[in-house]
Amino acid sequence: MVENNFNEVNNLSTNEGVNEQTSIDSAPVTQKKNAPLIVFALISLITLVLVVTLFIENKNGVNNTNLINENTKTLIVYFSKDGENYGKNLNIENKKFLTEGNTKILAKKIASFISADLYEIESLVPYPDDLTELYSATKIEYNQNIYPEIKNKITNLDNYDVIFIGYPIWHASYPQIIKTFVRDNENILKTKIIVPFNTHAGSGSAGTYKKLFNLIGTPDNKGLNGFAINGVDVTGSDDNIKNWLKGLGYKLK
Repeated sequence: MVENNFNEVNNLSTNEGVNEQTSIDSAPVTQKKNAPLIVFALISLITLVLVVTLFIENKNGVNNTNLINENTKTLIVYFSKDGENYGKNLNIENKKFLTEGNTKILAKKIASFISADLYEIESLVPYPDDLTELYSATKIEYNQNIYPEIKNKITNLDNYDVIFIGYPIWHASYPQIIKTFVRDNENILKTKIIVPFNTHAGSGSAGTYKKLFNLIGTPDNKGLNGFAINGVDVTGSDDNIKNWLKGLGYKLK
């Protein structure tokens, strides 16, 4: 499946042709003279937006290395989906079938670098492999705020100090089954150090880290910086993952 943001696909199709540039050569002379000023203004605006975005993202977690030490017990919790998925650039004609979801690959990498345990969230009712059917099913879940039931509920969550929570971006958010996991374990999760991570198709974290901390009730100093990566880049992402983990305070294997 789609370890991607479904909304990005919709935007790609509905905005087709919108980004076509108007030829400067066809503009009046006065517009030509003003063109450099317009370009400068646009660049300044884009720079401002990027700075603000980075500031907001950095507020969605902290690097508190004092919380992590050699005795820290870590669990990597994740939800992932195999099956049909989009390839590079969200080209529907280039979709592929994943035997292992991108988020699962990422979770396994993280666990192997820091000797953490793994727990995969699985839905009691399997999601369809077909991309179109999956979109429809998950859109209904999102719109109706449905909590899909988890078939393999965890019972030893309190044994860990740090809980990583990973997921793909669906409909510009985390999948609804993540909310089920939080609901079922809220009292324990709010006492833990929480580290989010996700795969996407161009949306970054989609603002989900702050939402996740708020959903759990994570104290400000216990919500650590997350890690977002495009799903198609996961297999070659070892260095980036390791740098992120070291920034959190982990000593790598």
